[in-house]
Amino acid sequence: MPLKREFALQTKASFDAAFKNPDLKYRSGPFLVLAKKNSLGFPRLGLSVKKSDFSLAVDRNKIKRMLKVSFAKLLSDLPGLDFVVLVNKGNLESIKKESLKVFKKAALTSA
Repeated sequence: MPLKREFALQTKASFDAAFKNPDLKYRSGPFLVLAKKNSLGFPRLGLSVKKSDFSLAVDRNKIKRMLKVSFAKLLSDLPGLDFVVLVNKGNLESIKKESLKVFKKAALTSA
């Protein structure tokens, strides 16, 4: 089940707002989650996986897919925030385990 376009951050301005003045900043393993309140009433997701940390596109896409799936599963439980997730260097197994938990922890932190 792909994530619908309306739940994705698409503009540079949306990313910049979360980077410059986040309402929530949370680190969990290889992830740094920044979030900014939005006026839409539903959460949106933006992802950043550096090519220098994961040289293979297959790995970068797998990480993004895992995060999108875990975000989609918790969509109804998340507050109206624009989430930007930065993925730092790590092995894929630890990233897979942590991706299932990162949005649950971020939602609890924001509450």
